[in-house]
Amino acid sequence: MTDSNSTHKSPTLIILMGIPASGKSSFCMRRLPEFFRINLDTLRTRHREDLALANAIDKELDIVIDYFRWRQADAMRNALNAHCYWLLRKEGQGKTEATKHISGIINAAKQELLFEHGINFNDLPLWQKRGVGLFPGSIMKDGYNPVTKQHVTTLRPTIVTDMELPMGEDYARYVETKLGEKTESWIPNHLIQSIN
Repeated sequence: MTDSNSTHKSPTLIILMGIPASGKSSFCMRRLPEFFRINLDTLRTRHREDLALANAIDKELDIVIDYFRWRQADAMRNALNAHCYWLLRKEGQGKTEATKHISGIINAAKQELLFEHGINFNDLPLWQKRGVGLFPGSIMKDGYNPVTKQHVTTLRPTIVTDMELPMGEDYARYVETKLGEKTESWIPNHLIQSIN
């Protein structure tokens, strides 16, 4: 991305996050074809992904990474495993026994294990299953200017936390919207009330 006041081209890193098949790769191919894309699906290992990222940064290429797609799926897996692990630990199983118990069963069986003990995995907070979005935003802040002795309202930068990330195509649209908006307007509607 080139600064209009400079002839120096600085590298741009765009990180996309979402569950598998949520449209990140399609979005990149359609909307960001000039970017170099790094993703775990193609490279298969974290080591290869790290090498490709280091190489791209060394060459100062614009980059789109769908790393967070994997991270959202990983958050889901980790939440399910952690709930099962601690349930089994509370029932008296040791660390090794609880770990072995959950490592050999599929996700549906893990959800059933929780359900048998009164925990509906689908009712857990979304942030535990999908992760959390953090991005720059701004808020209006009331203050007092001691020099002019006046009450003032200023626009202050902030980090917006979105604990309700969408999934699938909704997530693809969410990312597309974020890429097309100015930083000041990056506050999702469902967060505006919690900021005020």
